[in-house]
Amino acid sequence: MRGITLFSDGACRRADGRYPVGMTDKERFEALLDIVDDSRAEVRALSEQLVVLGYAVQRGKNGFWPTNAGWNFLGDQGRPFDTGALPLRANA
Repeated sequence: MRGITLFSDGACRRADGRYPVGMTDKERFEALLDIVDDSRAEVRALSEQLVVLGYAVQRGKNGFWPTNAGWNFLGDQGRPFDTGALPLRANA
């Protein structure tokens, strides 16, 4: 079928004209923190990339929230900082 364009020229390009590249672990970590931490500003473009990668889902019209994979990724990053201290028990 001639004359039909399935994708427009540049549809897969970023705003600066370059093709997107995969996110590094650091970029994923920062983007997930932007979503869950109220003191940080969320960057919509990065949150949308997390959705494509399966680390977040869209919540409502303007928000995003981590999937189980996103929470697990955040948890894995925090393990080196675990001091190994046992939590306090109320009935100890």
